[in-house]
Amino acid sequence: RADFFSSLLETRIDEAARGLVRLRSLFGPDLRPMFVPPWNRVAPDLLPALPGLGFTHLSTVTPRRAPEAAPGLAQVDAHLDPIDWKGSRGLADPDRLIAQIAAQLAERRSGRADASEPYGILTHHLAHDEAIWSFIDTLLARLMRGPVRPWTVPHMETPT
Repeated sequence: RADFFSSLLETRIDEAARGLVRLRSLFGPDLRPMFVPPWNRVAPDLLPALPGLGFTHLSTVTPRRAPEAAPGLAQVDAHLDPIDWKGSRGLADPDRLIAQIAAQLAERRSGRADASEPYGILTHHLAHDEAIWSFIDTLLARLMRGPVRPWTVPHMETPT
C-alpha cells in the first residue's frame, strides 16, 4: 500500500514538473511560477515538492490559512468566483458577489482574516462571457479607486 501511494506521489510530481517545463517553453521569462491545481484541489503531500520543481506560489480558492502552503511555497488564493456554476454558468447575482466581497473585506479589517494576502478574483475560466468581464472591469475600476496596491506573482527566475 505504501508503494502504491509513493508511486502516485511520484506521478503527480512528474506531471507538475513536466507541466512547468511546458509552460516555460511557451512563456519563457514571462512565466509566473504559480501552481494552480485543477478544481482548486491538491494533495497535501505534493506541496513540499513544488518549490524544488521551481514553483514559488500556490493558489486555490478561499482565504488562506497560512502565508506558506509548504516551506518556500507562498499561498496566495482567489477569493471571488463570479460564475454561477450551479445555475446559468454566467454571471452570478452581482448583489450576492458584492455582499461576498464586502464581508471578506470586513473580515480582513476586523483581523479575522489575513489582511496581508492579496485579494484574488478568478479570471481564468473559458466560461467567462461579456457580462462576467463587464462586472470584473467595473469591480476592478471601483477597487482601484480605494487604498489598494496591485499585486502579481513575480517573474520566474531563468533556470541556469
